Amino acid sequence: MQEGNEVQDDFEPDPRPADKSKSSETRELAGSPDIPSDPKKDLKIVAEVQQYFEGPLPPPDFAERYEHLLPGSLDRILGLAERQQQARLQMEDRQLAHRVTQETRRHEDAVAFQKQILQSYSRREYTGMLLGFVLALCVLGIATLVIVSGRSLEAGVALVIADAAVVAGVFLVARRRDDEELPAR
Repeated sequence: MQEGNEVQDDFEPDPRPADKSKSSETRELAGSPDIPSDPKKDLKIVAEVQQYFEGPLPPPDFAERYEHLLPGSLDRILGLAERQQQARLQMEDRQLAHRVTQETRRHEDAVAFQKQILQSYSRREYTGMLLGFVLALCVLGIATLVIVSGRSLEAGVALVIADAAVVAGVFLVARRRDDEELPAR
């Protein structure tokens, strides 16, 4: 509750509309022993005390005044405050549910994207293995033709050994790469 004091040099009614959230009390201090009295001047000092409050519930003394002026008004004020709080809680629950839904969708999208990437890698590896197998069969076929035709036994054997070395090298390189990537996952 905030209090403010104002001093006015003449008394006039407050032109502002009455606000339920404040009370004004005006007292005339003329003739007070602290204020010198001058018969030549008619001096009036007016003090105004204003009290303000914020929030849905009035302070206890205001609540008593409301209840005195309009019986049942305090129950109505409390009901209004309870409904406002309930509405605010429902709105916060909806906002939280919306945020959770958004985060769940983002997570599901990320998981789906990772699955697509893994499927792409799997397809690429499968295609590479298939093409390597076809290439190895072609080289073995050529080596067999060279040996069967009797042209050069050494060239055919060399092609078979080279083909086996390439297939073994690709296998070992792929195995090492998988071993290095495994701890990173």
